[in-house]
Amino acid sequence: MLEISYDTIGATVRAYNMAWKRQEEENMEIKNERFEEQLMFILKNINAQMRDILGKLYAPYGLTSVQVMVLMELKRSKGSRMTMSDLSRQLDMGMSNLSPMCKRLEKAGLIERVRDTEDQRVVHVCHTPKADEVMEKVSEQVALRYQPLTERLTEEERTSVMEGLKKLEALLNEMR
Repeated sequence: MLEISYDTIGATVRAYNMAWKRQEEENMEIKNERFEEQLMFILKNINAQMRDILGKLYAPYGLTSVQVMVLMELKRSKGSRMTMSDLSRQLDMGMSNLSPMCKRLEKAGLIERVRDTEDQRVVHVCHTPKADEVMEKVSEQVALRYQPLTERLTEEERTSVMEGLKKLEALLNEMR
């Protein structure tokens, strides 16, 4: 037969009450945090999680998240190519970082860099058919990874998430 003393029960109840009180205090701290602090904390966590998830998806293709952004931007460009300056502006990335990255992508056969015939200082960049193939595979992997998440959300919830993110993006753009 199991024997439990009143001391044991009392200690257990006190420990439970202390844990409950700590949880309530933490919840109050969260409620009392300024919106800006909560926002920064959440965005930091989302950024870290996205880097981790996407980094694992890109690694088998020998790509980093930033390299994928370069390839995506080139694919989205209105013409068949962009200048390095325009790409730098679009990605909000300095030329000192972009140039070596583009050299690596060119060496991998994913982009081509061509000097302008009229102004040799201008370098045009375009993605290659190999980049299209790789990015198609990457897109498939991203879709497979996110499909279980998006399937758990209703259409209304997905719309709400996108609207909230777009509103946040607009607010942050105003701060620039």
